[in-house]
Amino acid sequence: MEISIYKDGTKAEAEAIMLFEGEKADGITFSKEDFTGKAGEASILRKDKVTILVGLGKKAEFEDEKIRQAAATLVCASKKTSAKTFIVKLPAFEKADDFVAARNFVEGALLASYEFTKYKEKKDDNPSSEGKTAFLKASKSAQKAEDGIKLGRVMAQAANYARDINNEPGNVANPEFMAQKAIELSKKSGFSCKVINVAELAKMGLHGIEYVGGGSKTPGRLVVMEYAPAPKASAKDPFVFVGKGITFDSGGISIKPSREMEKMKWDKSGACAILGIMKAVSELKPNARVVGIIGLAENMPSGTACRPGDIIRSGGKSIEIFNTDAEGRLVLADALSYARDKYPDAKSVIDLATLTGACVIALGSVASGLLATDDKLAAEIEKASFKTGERVWRLPMFPEFEQMIAGKQADIKNTAEPGGEGSTITPAFFLKNFIGKWPWAHLDIAGTAYQTTLAVRNYYAWGPTGVGVRLCTQYLLDHSGK
Repeated sequence: MEISIYKDGTKAEAEAIMLFEGEKADGITFSKEDFTGKAGEASILRKDKVTILVGLGKKAEFEDEKIRQAAATLVCASKKTSAKTFIVKLPAFEKADDFVAARNFVEGALLASYEFTKYKEKKDDNPSSEGKTAFLKASKSAQKAEDGIKLGRVMAQAANYARDINNEPGNVANPEFMAQKAIELSKKSGFSCKVINVAELAKMGLHGIEYVGGGSKTPGRLVVMEYAPAPKASAKDPFVFVGKGITFDSGGISIKPSREMEKMKWDKSGACAILGIMKAVSELKPNARVVGIIGLAENMPSGTACRPGDIIRSGGKSIEIFNTDAEGRLVLADALSYARDKYPDAKSVIDLATLTGACVIALGSVASGLLATDDKLAAEIEKASFKTGERVWRLPMFPEFEQMIAGKQADIKNTAEPGGEGSTITPAFFLKNFIGKWPWAHLDIAGTAYQTTLAVRNYYAWGPTGVGVRLCTQYLLDHSGK
């Protein structure tokens, strides 16, 4: 579905009205059996013209996220009508002006409209929102609504761009493919891009990517993209975003169960999020230097693959390998160490990774795990999460957890003992060994990066969600010049 601003004289085949529970609609009669206004509810009235009633839930429980969900509900309902154009009047929300309402509506609608049909010779017969347009009518300020549409479109399209790349299968999206995507985006957007191979990384004392990708025919890479505003002197110290990009994770020698292993093509969600963030940055052009770093490797079993019991080095630390399926943290060790050496004065560093199954158990697909060394940065990320609906939940970094990753024959080990305890927190302590003096936060997106069962957000289809793109871009906008 496309979204445009309503202008005087705009004609449409249908209209959509968003209502709270118990509210009436001017000039439209309906019964409680037709529509109650509950969140996620839609009712199509076919009288003189098509009218879609969309529920916002209880007014007392309103939050920005309700608008996104209502927009997604409208998209789904619109597929059941032949109408191609809709006028949507934005309510005069008490807690959201026309800018916020329009932005959130666009995000919800465009995220809900997403489809990945690249490899289908014939599209499904299921109805689509393709070719439909909603014209947003502001409650007070058309200019604010138009500005909100523009920002919402950038945010949603960047997230959908990340979803497109993430949906590519492992036989297509190997480390070379991902690096090429970064190069293409950089050329198109006018920012720099550097691809560092494993031989060059080894010279820097970084062996994590090389080691994880040792069993694959395609060597790993570290990709560094950098955006600088004009004039460059206006923003010396960068915001740095780091993403885990395991293009397929078999578990290596510590091989995963075969059931649902096909979903491990999405273990590159963190890297895809970084590409989405950089796409948004290229269009929003914040007055800040922004660096996106992605560590790429394919974790496969073979005669050249890494083994449990091996000891490697990265970032000045020796690492004992207890489990080759705990590979993402090794790739991030290289990426964070590189950031520590190249960007010692970064304003902040945030990494995103589908890192632990334990985070899925703890938070499900509702929230990403947030672990941070800096309370201010954690609070800023939480604030951005409220604005974007990409929920986070902060987990503690009590010092007692650190001893659980102490190595037996090396400085540290890549999984904690006793087994299973604190399995989302101890990897953060592993990563802490490779960070700089800058404020740092780790986002474990294992549960939120893709949706395959319970639809906790009705604007996400089955598969990747693009989580982290809107969250981190919002954080960036909040703390840099527009």
